[in-house]
Amino acid sequence: MMSKDLSSHHNPLELVVIPSHALRDREATYLIFRHLENEQFPLLIERKRTVKDSRKRRVSFKSQEEEHVTTKTIKNREMLESELTLSSNEVIVLRGERDWILSYSEDGLTLQGNQVKRVATTGIVQMETFFKHVVRGAFPIKLAFGLGGTFAPFENVFRFILHNPDWKGLIEDELLPQLQIPKAKNVWQSLSHPTYEQTLETFTIEFHPNILGNFILAHDANDTYSFIDHVNGDIKIF
Repeated sequence: MMSKDLSSHHNPLELVVIPSHALRDREATYLIFRHLENEQFPLLIERKRTVKDSRKRRVSFKSQEEEHVTTKTIKNREMLESELTLSSNEVIVLRGERDWILSYSEDGLTLQGNQVKRVATTGIVQMETFFKHVVRGAFPIKLAFGLGGTFAPFENVFRFILHNPDWKGLIEDELLPQLQIPKAKNVWQSLSHPTYEQTLETFTIEFHPNILGNFILAHDANDTYSFIDHVNGDIKIF
């Protein structure tokens, strides 16, 4: 059962921070409405937009940016859908009676509430620990690897479908060939330049999900998401 793997802490509420490039097109909107399934309307929406101050100052210690905040009451889900279009440098925050529920911006989506759980682990979460948890779910499982902290452009996301518990085989047979990692020019390797002879062992070390910029997102056939990265630290399920 999943419950015995989860942390028993009840407060504060757990949250998960998901970068925008980890999600597919329209997936953020799907997750927002999914997260609100048990919430009672009306909700309060805040739109925070940071704009540069166009007024010229010869000498000033004040910030050259100003934050504009507008609020609006959202009476139902239909009304909310029309409010989820983002402008540049804008953050949307949805609040319930007691606390904020989620925030949404061009950078990503943050969900908070009882729907988000933390998997209890000891020490730094290893890739094998993550997949040991993930393969307990229902197949097929959609996987997204972000490797911007080690190799490849930050926005590059490698997506696969796992049809059985052999996640190691998927990495070796499908992911590693796509990386096309160039050969090292000398013996010494920087942290940002992985070794060229990639094996599963070197991959799990050099592409560790706790390195800033790396992540793994899993979405199983039961509509359960699992996520691990540097920002969240632990495995979060939602």
